[in-house]
Amino acid sequence: MAVPVYNQYAAGLPKGCESAALTNVLNYYGFGVGPCEMADRWIPRSSWDYVWCFWGNLHSYNNGNEICAPGLNRAANNFLASRGSKLRSYDVSGESLYDLCKYLDDGYPVIIWTTVHQGNVGNIYARQGGYFACSNSHTVVLKGYDPQMNKVMLSDTIDGCTTYDLDWIAWVYKQRGA
Repeated sequence: MAVPVYNQYAAGLPKGCESAALTNVLNYYGFGVGPCEMADRWIPRSSWDYVWCFWGNLHSYNNGNEICAPGLNRAANNFLASRGSKLRSYDVSGESLYDLCKYLDDGYPVIIWTTVHQGNVGNIYARQGGYFACSNSHTVVLKGYDPQMNKVMLSDTIDGCTTYDLDWIAWVYKQRGA
């Protein structure tokens, strides 16, 4: 899928990969929203809750953490409702990466939580409601796959449009809690 890719650093969001990934998906559907508008208007903030809100400052290199699927899903649906769209976002946490490919088959990109540069999971420093925050958490858009080549295509707000081994990304995604 032709999912655009905003670079989170160029957008002034060094900790805003979730916001930029959501922006990429919404712009795939033609909404024309900017990554800073998404971050500043639609992503709720908290000083401790990173499941339903962004914990910290998306614009800071040193004081930002993450937002998990439930919160990003809520932000997406609030945005969609504000635009009068019939589209809806769904939290499909817990499904395997292989199962997520069925959404790609139907033309729907999927936002997934992985790690920076798709490496091993870093230091886990917080746990909340079944979710955990790690030092190298990252969020990307799964935008395609090739089962014959065993590859997935990602829209990555740090590395751009990338291709990885499907089994590797499935493993990283599972290690991040699916």
